[in-house]
Order: sequence, then structure tokens, then C-alpha cells
Amino acid sequence: MSVEHHAPTARPSRRIGPIICALVFLLAGLNALVQVPGELPGLSDEPTILWAWQSVIGVCGVLAAYAGSTGRPWAWKPALGYAILASAMILSLGPILDLDADARESLPLGAGAVLVVTGALAWYLRRALTPRR
Repeated sequence: MSVEHHAPTARPSRRIGPIICALVFLLAGLNALVQVPGELPGLSDEPTILWAWQSVIGVCGVLAAYAGSTGRPWAWKPALGYAILASAMILSLGPILDLDADARESLPLGAGAVLVVTGALAWYLRRALTPRR
């Protein structure tokens, strides 16, 4: 009686880092997109620019999530787009919503935090998913 030994099937290596980044961008992107229907022009008192900001930011987040979860080397591009656009939107909320000085005070801190965290995730995606030469 002979015993056959089979080599283990090789599965593609999936790194956990890009998956975690993808989850962060998926949640952030969906959060932005969930707000879009409530801000549609004509259905809301909110300025139309907020609808546009949320739409583009949401698409960037979902696209970064898709690309990061599937290991696409371009995943960092929509992630960086999310970082820049979300930070810019936060900074622009003061004049768009005509906020008073007290309310505007924390906007730069919030925008900076979003830029640093999501920018770092975009940087990580670029390093983790770009093929080495």
C-alpha cells in the first residue's frame, strides 16, 4: 500500500493591512453616500455643494475600498483623493453653512485629523500594493 503525498495548494497571499484599510474606506465612503439622498438639490435646505462633496467623497471611499480589498496597485489614488477632498470639505463647512466663530474653531483640527489618518492609509496602500522593481 502506497501513501500519496500531495503538495499543499498554494493560495495567493492576502495581507491583512490592505484589508483593514479597505474596511476603513468602505465605512467612510458609505457614510458619505448615505448622506447624499438627504442633501439632494430641491429636497433639502442644505447647500447643493454639500451634495456634490459627499457624492465625490463617497465614491472615492468605496473605490479605495474595492481596490484595496482586491489588491489593486492603484488603490492609493482614490484613498488619497478621499483624504484631500474630505479634509477640504470639512474646512469649507464654515462658510458653506455660515457657522459662527465658535463652531468654526474646531474645523481645522478635524480636517487635519482626517487628512493625517486617511493620508497615512493611502501611503500604506501605495507601499503595500505597488509591485517592487
